[in-house]
Amino acid sequence: MRFVDPLSMEWDAGLVDPQLAPGVAIKPLREDPETGEVSFLYCSPPHRVPPGMAKPQWTHPMVEELYCLEGEYVWGDCGRMGPGGYAWWREDVYHGPAGTDTGYHLFVRTIGGPLVNHFDDEKKPFTWEPEYRPQLPADLMQYAAAYDRPPNY
Repeated sequence: MRFVDPLSMEWDAGLVDPQLAPGVAIKPLREDPETGEVSFLYCSPPHRVPPGMAKPQWTHPMVEELYCLEGEYVWGDCGRMGPGGYAWWREDVYHGPAGTDTGYHLFVRTIGGPLVNHFDDEKKPFTWEPEYRPQLPADLMQYAAAYDRPPNY
């Protein structure tokens, strides 16, 4: 175990896959030297939109887990995520396209290896108001609730 002080770290855009939108950046928190698993903070400025409102979906050969700390992240395939929102993508499950109108800060962790993105060739249309489609086991669906977005004055 080691101490990490995120407040003293710079955001590093060079650690982000170049196929993702410009402006996003990472603060690495942990990397397991044996498995390659990583934990990091991930941020985006507001008004980040897929070019042409279309972008390919992507997947990973490992599990990706994320928790929304602040802001909103819009997933074209499953809905809008706000503070407290949580996602767990199994290996080889496509997700996206995604964007943000507010900006966001996320905690992201991989399980089963380092973060690797595999992008589909087909671009999918993006909308700011995607249908809420949680992907949960049947016994957990009772806890699903669409993000109650505050008014935008």
